[in-house]
Formats: sequence, C-alpha cells, structure tokens
Amino acid sequence: MRYRPIVVTALFLLICGFTPLAKADILTLRDGSTIEGEILSETRTKVVIKTKIANIKTTKTIARRQIKEVSYQSLADDFWGIPKKPTPDPATTAPDNSEGEALDTDEPETRPPQRTHIQDNVERTHFAVVPIHGTIGVEVNAYGLRKALTAVKKRRIEHVVFTIDSPGGYVYQALEMMEILKEFDDALIYHAVIEEGAISAASIFAACSDDIFVRPGSRLGGAVAFSEDSSTGNATVDAKMNSIWASEIASRAEAKGHHGEVFRAMAVLDVQLFQAPDGSISTTSSAGAEQIDTASTILTIRAAQMVKAGIATELTGELDDLGEIFGIKNFAEHKNVASKIMKQNADVYTKLEARREKAIDVLNDAGESFENNDPLQQDDYTIVRRRNRNNSLVYSFDGDSSQKWNRRTQDAIKDCETMRSALKELAAVSKAAKKYEATHMIIDENEGDDTYTNVIRTIQRLRDQYGSPPWSRLIG
Repeated sequence: MRYRPIVVTALFLLICGFTPLAKADILTLRDGSTIEGEILSETRTKVVIKTKIANIKTTKTIARRQIKEVSYQSLADDFWGIPKKPTPDPATTAPDNSEGEALDTDEPETRPPQRTHIQDNVERTHFAVVPIHGTIGVEVNAYGLRKALTAVKKRRIEHVVFTIDSPGGYVYQALEMMEILKEFDDALIYHAVIEEGAISAASIFAACSDDIFVRPGSRLGGAVAFSEDSSTGNATVDAKMNSIWASEIASRAEAKGHHGEVFRAMAVLDVQLFQAPDGSISTTSSAGAEQIDTASTILTIRAAQMVKAGIATELTGELDDLGEIFGIKNFAEHKNVASKIMKQNADVYTKLEARREKAIDVLNDAGESFENNDPLQQDDYTIVRRRNRNNSLVYSFDGDSSQKWNRRTQDAIKDCETMRSALKELAAVSKAAKKYEATHMIIDENEGDDTYTNVIRTIQRLRDQYGSPPWSRLIG
C-alpha cells in the first residue's frame, strides 16, 4: 500500500471554497489501453484501482502481468464528477432577489439523509471458488472447468480461488485443464489453496496459480504421470512421456513466478533438491542444507517446507481472509458461480464412470460365464457311434449328454445376449463421453464394432448348433 501525504492548509480551503484535487493514477496496460483512477493497493501479482466506467465509480483488480507501466499523478478536480458549488457566505454575499425569483442555492445541510441499505453501499471485490475435490478427469474435469471459468468471466469476477483436495487422476485431462487455464489467464487471477493434498495431476492448479496457499499439514507433488506397469508397458517410452509432462508443468510454474525445478522434481526422478537453513531450495547442496528429494524419488513437498521456502503462504482462517493478505477490503465470495457448475459436471462424469465400470464388469462376468457354458469348450460328453443303412458312421449323444449340450447352449446364448447389452451400454457411454470430452471413456469405434459383430455371430452359431452338434469338431 502506498501512502501519498497531502499537505494543505485547511483554513485556506475553507475560506476560498476550493475542492482539493483528486489524487489519481494511470495504469498503462500491455495492450495499449489505460485505466485512470486511484490505486487502492498493490501487491506482487496485482494492482487494485478505483476508477469509473460510464461515469459510474467501480473498483478493478488488474494482474501485474497485464500492466506495462504505472504512473502516479493528479487529475483534474472534476475527475469524479462536477464539483459541488460552494455555499455562499451570507456575511459577504447579498442575494439578488429583486425579481422575486427563487434563490439558486444548494439544499440546506439539515435535510435528512436518504435511507439506504448499508449493504448496498459497500463496495466489494468478489471471488469465485472452484473446488478441485476428487479425481482429475472424473469429479474434476476439463469440460466443467471451462464452463465454470466462462461463468466467472461473464459475471466480471476477476479472482478465482481453487480449493484443492485431490489424489490426482488422468494426465490428459490435467494437460487439457492447463490449456484452459491459460486461455483465461488475462481475464482471471488464480489463487490455489491446498486443503489436504494437490497430488499428481492435481498439482497443475498450484503450478498455474498466481499465489499458492497451504493449510497446515497439506502436501503438494507426486506428479509422476507414467509408469511401466500402468501405461505403455515400455520404460523408455514412459520416461520420455514423463519428461514432456515435467517440462510442461515446470514451464507453467515458472511463468507464474514459482520455482520450476520444484515442480519438475514432482514428475521425474533425475532431480535432486536441497533446502538450506534459510528456506531456499536449490539443486545443489550447501552447508546445513537438508536433502528433500533424491534422484531415485519423486518429490512430495510438505506445507511447512513450502512456507519456509517462500513457495506458499500458510492459511489458517477463512477464504475471505485472503483479502487482508492481498490488501483488498471487503473481499467476499460470490456464492455458487463456479462451484455449482463444477458439481453438476462432476455428477455427470461420476455417473458416466459408474455406468462404464458396471458395463465393463457385466461384460467381463458374462465372458467368463460364456467360457464355462460354451458347449464346444467341454469334453464330458458320451458320444454313440453307429452305422446307418449306407454303412456310414453316424454320431449321437446319449440321453444325459444331449441334455448337457442343449442346456449349455442355452446358457451360452444368454451370456452372449448379456455381453451384447453391455456393449450397447458402453457405446451409449462412449457417445456421451464424446460430448463431455471424457476421452478415457470413449471406445474405439472399430474395436467396439468388431467385438459386437463377433458376439452376434457367436449367438447365431449357438442357435444353429442347438440339437445339432458339429460332430466333426467334437470327435476331432
């Protein structure tokens, strides 16, 4: 906060009836535009300025990255409007009322003030909460994030607070959300509040935020994206993909003024980090430094370490308390602007994911059941051989084996019908997933069509074989 003392002789102003010049400033933005008004507060990441739009007073918060230059100067005394005429001094001024006209004077000071609701007169700087709770790509998804930030921007809310408690999730969704955050970067100011953990893919919200706040005991990191067991199955390919992911998140963190190597160490193994007694973090050791990450570990950094390093600020109070830290008076949440949208889309993704998982389980269970019921997969039949009138060998089952064959055939058909229904459900989920950009729930159309066709053919084969076994396959 800057203090600009104004030294004026109050008596001189009262006698002469002058209105003091309104102290005002000019922000020159990088796009060439300017904003004139009175700067209320300044921080490392933003400037809050009182200005006017269409002659209406308002308060704007401008991100430092948007500002090219700040000029401190005075504007004309009518900047905030036409100055009120001074009340004439009756001792020195004789009113001219010779024609009997009404006196052109201001309203008496004793007039009762107009009644208003105090709350309506309070100027507030609003923020919107975007909850990052749950799995990235399910409860927290790119589709919902875009809609939420669009709604925030539409309401001209400049501050977004991410409250983070996530174990991570799908990296492709994290990368998509990183791009979405970049799109809104010029319009919005991001603040990350790590409630419990910003783990793995969730760490991008810290990397992409202008400020990072941590609750005591919270954690950030563990952002390794690919491993030999869970992705490509190729350690070399996985290492390359991890390197790309690490570069993306580190680059974004550095663009926001954060420690790039700290974020890179959360994704790859080849980084070593040391924290000196003064809290600073470096890739090289120094006297008294503590090694917080080795070349064989993935960094997960604790709240206390982040605060000591100056990477984050501890927050123990309410989100409204952030206003005091920013130097913003009446910093208040605009309820449900973004959180409601995030919840709605979380519900959509969660339901789709549940439908998908159920369909896959049904498909797998029916497949296992089919393997047990397919009559061609069994060999416990008693086959009777005899010659017909033409002296040709003919085959038949005994009574018990015939019943087994027909019963198994019917059960196998039911299994196939169940698989067909499950495949239809997966196709429906896939169609919805395309709309909501949930790539991990989308089925390859060619693969899905081939599987469905094979099931239909198997059903037809079983129906053809009911009561008429393929003896050539049974007797070898």
